[in-house]
Amino acid sequence: MQNDNFAIKKSYTLGGKSMPNIGVPGLILILIIALIVFGPAKLPQLGRAVGQTLKEFKNSTKEVVDEVTEEFELEEKQNKVKLEKKI
Repeated sequence: MQNDNFAIKKSYTLGGKSMPNIGVPGLILILIIALIVFGPAKLPQLGRAVGQTLKEFKNSTKEVVDEVTEEFELEEKQNKVKLEKKI
């Protein structure tokens, strides 16, 4: 028998514990609380700071991925040259 009340929700794990998705209502609630706590004057500054932080994180992550990719490509070329010398 199938349980009709059972719903599979996508969740993320953090430290072995499951974190459910926030969803739109949760996001709206968080924004309202942020508006009350920080006030309308500080929210644009806070948003900019968060945006810059995420941008820097994305750029540094991309740099690391590019470096690792270059290392793999260099190693692959070296292995290819060694194989061609053996033949």
